[in-house]
Amino acid sequence: MIGLTRRKARAEQPAPNPNSMRLESGLPARRSSASIFVPSRNRRRSMRRVLWAFALVLAGTAPALAACNDDLLTISRWSIKPVDSHMNELSFTVRSSAGKGIRMLDAQLGFTDALGATIGPLEIDRDITIPAGGTFTGKRVWGPFTIERLLKINADDITAYTCVRAVIYDDGSKETFD
Repeated sequence: MIGLTRRKARAEQPAPNPNSMRLESGLPARRSSASIFVPSRNRRRSMRRVLWAFALVLAGTAPALAACNDDLLTISRWSIKPVDSHMNELSFTVRSSAGKGIRMLDAQLGFTDALGATIGPLEIDRDITIPAGGTFTGKRVWGPFTIERLLKINADDITAYTCVRAVIYDDGSKETFD
């Protein structure tokens, strides 16, 4: 009879409320505010898969971003001067080492300081023409936060570079650098 009473007493207890947590001792358990933000196992797996996919995409594009010819064009001269309080004018002369004339190119120029920090890069106009072994002089006007650091640094601490990704020569031949 005692066994029946215990079973009956258990059956009469209200169903547990999932929002009120209790320990086996019957005391209320403290909810940690951090437990609200802990992702479930499935959510962690999904996030891990997304991160892996993103890493693979970046790894696949890294060679494409880094592929360029840095010998075809060289910067023989450059200068910068402020136009007004917000604008700067960069003048540069690019020399071609190609044996053929260039009629179109996909290229950029930039600068690095003595510690290796990059300033730029700036896209070179695609439709410039450069004769075989010749030069091209260009000017670009830039606003703040682009190249104004060149105004402050000693020119001896700056190295100019070019990166040519593709070129079309005068004879119509195309060369890409992968």
